[in-house]
Amino acid sequence: GSVTIKVLIGIEKIGPGERMDLKLRLPLNRRLEYFAQGASLPILFRGDFMRMTALFVAPLLFFYLASCSVDSSDAPDSRGSLSNDVQPPVGIDAARNLPTDNKVAFFMGQDSTTLAEFESSVLANEEQSDFPMPSGVTLYLGFLPTDAHPNTAPEDATVYVGGIEGPPYDNSAGEVNFQATLAAYDARNGGEPVALAVGMHLSDSWNNCINQPLRAINDTGDADVGSASDPESTAFQWRYAIDRMIKWFDEQDRPVFLRIGYEFDGPWNCHNRQLYIGAFRYIKQRINDLGADGVATVWQAATYPNDGDPQYHFDASGGPDVVDRAQAIQDHYTDWYPGSEYVDWVGISFFAGTQYKEYQWSCQDESRPWTVAHVSPRMLQDGLAEFARKYGKPLMIAESAPQGMNVSKSTWSCVARRDDHLAGHGFADGAAMWNAFYEDYFAWIEENQDVVRSFAYINTNWQSQPRWACAPESDACPAGYWGDHRIQANDDLLERFKSKVEEELYRVTGFSTPL
Repeated sequence: GSVTIKVLIGIEKIGPGERMDLKLRLPLNRRLEYFAQGASLPILFRGDFMRMTALFVAPLLFFYLASCSVDSSDAPDSRGSLSNDVQPPVGIDAARNLPTDNKVAFFMGQDSTTLAEFESSVLANEEQSDFPMPSGVTLYLGFLPTDAHPNTAPEDATVYVGGIEGPPYDNSAGEVNFQATLAAYDARNGGEPVALAVGMHLSDSWNNCINQPLRAINDTGDADVGSASDPESTAFQWRYAIDRMIKWFDEQDRPVFLRIGYEFDGPWNCHNRQLYIGAFRYIKQRINDLGADGVATVWQAATYPNDGDPQYHFDASGGPDVVDRAQAIQDHYTDWYPGSEYVDWVGISFFAGTQYKEYQWSCQDESRPWTVAHVSPRMLQDGLAEFARKYGKPLMIAESAPQGMNVSKSTWSCVARRDDHLAGHGFADGAAMWNAFYEDYFAWIEENQDVVRSFAYINTNWQSQPRWACAPESDACPAGYWGDHRIQANDDLLERFKSKVEEELYRVTGFSTPL
C-alpha cells in the first residue's frame, strides 16, 4: 500500500565540511523515525549559492529514502506513550532532563514537613503499598544573612543558602531540609536518586520591592549592592552563594530542575522585568561555566488571572481594551522571556481550571480590585503551552493544587476571603472533589502531552502553616485562602489520584542523559 510521508527539513547556517541531518517522520500503523545521518555531506559553497545547493541535495536524498521499502512489522514505536496523533515540537527531544519515552514525570511537594507526612501515611503505609513512587520531590530555598541563623556556609560568606547550608529552616511555611528529604525518598526509591525540583526565591517584596537580590546578581553597581569585584559587597556575596548552590546541585547526581525566580510575573513578587531577565541569564551562564549538566533551568510563569499593579508589567490579560487577547498573552510572555539559549523548561502554576468562576474566583468584587479575574486561568495556561510549542521547550506544571479546596473537610471557598462555612460550599464525596478540579487538571495535561512532560502537586495542609493560614469566616485572607490539599485526607480522592498516576503516561523509568 501507499505510505504517506511528512518531511520537515530545516536548513540554517551550514559551514564547509559540516554535516546536514534530515529527519523523516513516517506515520504508518505505528510511527517510525528514520535518520539520514550516516554520511557527511560536504558543503563547499557559502552564501546564497550554498543554500541553493543544500536545497537541491535535500529533496534528492528524501526521494531516495522514500523509495526504500519499509517493513513496519519490526520497526520500534518511537512515540512511547504518546498517541499516534501527537508529535512533540521540534527541539523538545533534545531538552535537558527530559523524562524518557515521552512520559510525564510526577513530583510531590512542597516542603520537608509535607513530604515526610506523605511518605509515612502513604508510601510507607502497607495498605497503600502499590501507590506509585513519585519521580521527584519539590523543595524551596532562600538566601539569608549568615548572622540570621546557624549555618555551614564558608567563613568568608555573609549570605548562605537556606535549606542546603546548615540546619533545617522554617519560614512559617513548613520545614525545609534538603538532605533529610532526599535521603528518605532515595531510600524509598530503592536507593536510586529521585529528581529534584527547586523553587529559587529572588523577590524582596518584604523590603518594599527594591529588587535588591536581582540588582546584586546583575551587578548594577548601586550603592546598596556594591561591585561584584569586592568580596565584601552584596553583589559578590549573592554570586558567591549562587555558585555554591549550583555546585551542591551538581554533586547530587540527580536531575535538578531549578525554577529561577519562580512565578516571575506574579504581582506579589514585584520583579523588575529587565533585572529578572538579566539574573536568569547570569544563573544559566554560571550553570554552564561550572559544568552542572544535570541542572535544568525552569522559567515559570504565575498564570495568575489578576494583572496586579500595572507598573510591574504583570498585565498578562493585555488590559480591558485589548482586541486580540490571545496575542496579548503571547506578547506578555515574549516580553519576559530570557531567550531559548537560557531556558531549558517552561514552567507554569496551575491552581484553577475551567470552573474557576464557580470556586476560586466566585467572589469577585469590583470595589476590591485584587478579587477580579481579568482573564481566565485556562486562557493563560493554553497560552503558555502554545508558547512552549513555539520555542520547542518542554513544559513543567511546577506548582499545582485546587486552591480554596479543603480535602479533609470536603469544603471549598473562594480565594479572596474564607467562605467555606456557607451553605452549598461542601462536597458530597471524593468524586465531587475530583470533578471540581482534578478531572479537568489531568485532562489538560493529556490534551497537551506534546509539551507537558512533568507536573508537581502540592500535597500540603496550608492551614497548618502560619504563612498561609486564614481564620474561619475571614473577609480577607492576607495570602489568599488555600485550604488543605492532602490527597490522603480523603480515601476516595486518594484512590482516584492513585489510579491516574498508575497510568502508563506517568510511569517514568528515567530521565535523558544531561546534554
